[in-house]
Amino acid sequence: MARAPRKVNRKTASQLLDDHLSEDFEMERPVKAAKGSDKGEIVRVWWEPTRDKDRTGFAGAYWPAKVVRKTSRYLEVEYDNGERDKCDPDNIFPHDVPIDFGKEVYDLQVGEFVEVSNNSTTDPCAWLGCVASVGKKYLIDYPFHDSPSEYIRPELLRRARVWDEVDWKYIQLGQKWKPGDVASPLELNLLTDDDYFQQLKQTFGGLKSSSKVKADADAAAAESAGEAAASSQDDEQQQAAADEQQKSSSKKRSRSRKPDKPSRAALDEASNGSGDDKPKGAKKRKPTSVRQA
Repeated sequence: MARAPRKVNRKTASQLLDDHLSEDFEMERPVKAAKGSDKGEIVRVWWEPTRDKDRTGFAGAYWPAKVVRKTSRYLEVEYDNGERDKCDPDNIFPHDVPIDFGKEVYDLQVGEFVEVSNNSTTDPCAWLGCVASVGKKYLIDYPFHDSPSEYIRPELLRRARVWDEVDWKYIQLGQKWKPGDVASPLELNLLTDDDYFQQLKQTFGGLKSSSKVKADADAAAAESAGEAAASSQDDEQQQAAADEQQKSSSKKRSRSRKPDKPSRAALDEASNGSGDDKPKGAKKRKPTSVRQA
């Protein structure tokens, strides 16, 4: 499939020469492929907004693909449906994102840019959206895709993180643009982790822990406490059994047994104790779905 060409400001030879002679001239660096985009690597391909009718329904999202060929000007990738595409290296991003969907530590806020999972196992993708309102479900706008807003469950969302060749960055809050002015999230203002969450704190007066993440943490803590209590109870039972056995053994050693004609049963009882005196020991514990492309 042919990609829509990027807008390029072309200069004449005389203009290039004038630039070269100027003091502010800086040699243009060649485009380099994104890290992690070697042949055979699984990557995410960003599909830019386009007027191409064959692609517009899939634009504004990250699609997984495998790099099959690498040149100095483009990367050829193969999607999971077997189709191949020649991609601008600027649209290639690492496949593994630092956090899974629905696992954010802090609740999402209005104006934050997010990734939206299409919840598909056969043709997965992540749409880039923006939070319009919050509630049990989040109302999401799609600035890179010609689609109406829709309500999305929290478990299908995560904050948008963009790899800028150095580190993962967040998209600054509240950015807006006219349709067609921005082709990639790399063209937006990006913030470091510290700067981004500082902006969130200043804008919303603090951060609220995600209810789902907090519930998971509380459940894990409760489970751990229950296991510790059960283990402590087992230890107490085992100790009680050991104390009882020690007392029984002490009684046997101090017991005087000297019959005139002891029987075999009497000797066994004298050396081992009767069946009623034997400790029984501790009891064993009983084993205790959204947008489709």
